[in-house]
Amino acid sequence: MKKFLLALSFIAPVLQSVAQTAAVDSSTALDLITSPNSPGFSILGISPHEIERPQTPTDFAVNVLSSTQNFSTLPQNYSLEFAPAWMFTGKKIRYSAFSSDSIKHNLWQTLTVSLATADGFTPDDTRFGAGFRVSIVRGKIDQEFQDYHQKITEGFAALDSFNNHFSEVMNERSKEDPVILENEKQFAEARRNGENEKAAACLAIIDARKKELAAAIENELVSEVEQLKSKANEVQVRRIGWKWDLAGATAIDFAENDFTNSYVTNSGLWTTIGYEAKSNLCLLATGRVLFQHANMVTLDSGFTNLDGGLRLIYDNGRFSFSGEVLYRQSVMKEGNNTGQWKYDVNAAYNFMPNKTLTFSLGKNFDQLNTEYSGNLIAWLNVLIGLGAKRNIL
Repeated sequence: MKKFLLALSFIAPVLQSVAQTAAVDSSTALDLITSPNSPGFSILGISPHEIERPQTPTDFAVNVLSSTQNFSTLPQNYSLEFAPAWMFTGKKIRYSAFSSDSIKHNLWQTLTVSLATADGFTPDDTRFGAGFRVSIVRGKIDQEFQDYHQKITEGFAALDSFNNHFSEVMNERSKEDPVILENEKQFAEARRNGENEKAAACLAIIDARKKELAAAIENELVSEVEQLKSKANEVQVRRIGWKWDLAGATAIDFAENDFTNSYVTNSGLWTTIGYEAKSNLCLLATGRVLFQHANMVTLDSGFTNLDGGLRLIYDNGRFSFSGEVLYRQSVMKEGNNTGQWKYDVNAAYNFMPNKTLTFSLGKNFDQLNTEYSGNLIAWLNVLIGLGAKRNIL
């Protein structure tokens, strides 16, 4: 009897461990990046397009912009954009808040801060831009991703049910398993005959078999959840419906790259309103006020630009094409107001999740007192989004 009790004391903890199933990560990396842009680039006057498409931000994004120049030179223009909500509190944001279109969630989750650099009035100057962007209305997550989310939720529910009703599930499976049934029969016979070592050996076999059954059930459930998460990773998260963004930025020049010799060149505020349809089409309209500040370079040539325009986007998830047109009214202090147009086309390719390559071509505004004077737009843009893991429960 002592040997039998000793065997039981060794086996008991093992039996308890059968009910412990591995935790499954309730978050997954999502494809969030759409057509790229940065308020920092916009205020510097070197953005591939002016009308920003409202989007769900990644934690951190790196934007590299290069004028083509036969693609023979290294890029000179860079921007960094980060979302405070996702960088600092992302793990606490549940799917219900992520998928919500309430203003409270929109403002905090979509707030991004961007920093950008480019050449200033001369190649010896450096221009620094800083901006923000926030969505007041961002639309509802499209049905395709919602369907995946529903299936993933059901998969986690099945895992929870297995954990919460482990004893009942294992009892049902044990009644049908021939190995367990045979060893239970031999265990009872050994107990009647006082064969304690044999009884302990039967218990060990039963325990091992139950662990095998539990692992098989768990692996099957976990595999289904992971497969669904993997498929969800490949589906670009789109938001359908009305969208409304606000953005602003300012630019500072450092003459001859001297930190102590700086001046504000321009600043601005703008808003974008539009509608994204299920048919992969998105129509956006923007209004913008840009202030060109008088400084030691422009002297008294401070003025205000009033911009308005439209942009039409077609996006099938992998490729997107867009065209935009803007009209600018420049209000001069001297009263010599001028008007001009800008139009361009953009082609973007999402070559990996949250990684986009864009080529832009068109006619720019006639810039004043800047290296980018002229009306030719020819930009190659690479946007890399980092940190796209989101809770899906």
